[in-house]
Amino acid sequence: MNDEELISLREKLNLVTEQLNNKIIEFEAYLANLGFGIRVWSGEQDKIKIGYGKFDNKWHVLIKYITDDGNEIINILTKAPRNLRLHGYKRRDELVIAILESAKSLTDKIEKVITKE
Repeated sequence: MNDEELISLREKLNLVTEQLNNKIIEFEAYLANLGFGIRVWSGEQDKIKIGYGKFDNKWHVLIKYITDDGNEIINILTKAPRNLRLHGYKRRDELVIAILESAKSLTDKIEKVITKE
């Protein structure tokens, strides 16, 4: 590859990454509009987990992963490495299901407590 091809590829990668970030931001807005306000992680058995929760006092789609040296990293999905952004975005339906299941479970627990009083 010559320099022009490398520059063109870099520009294309940056463009599609920006488009992916915009899709993630739209998904975050969708979750915020649902208004559940529940921190959730999906894929508990996986090395890479997608979640929703507060990070720096704002609700975000999050990614949690284990580095090669065993450290656990939690990051805002739009700030994660590109390959992890793609991985997390492809699992968005799984995250919505986890939020709904968690909301139902929490609702049931609260109902049990308030009906005993």
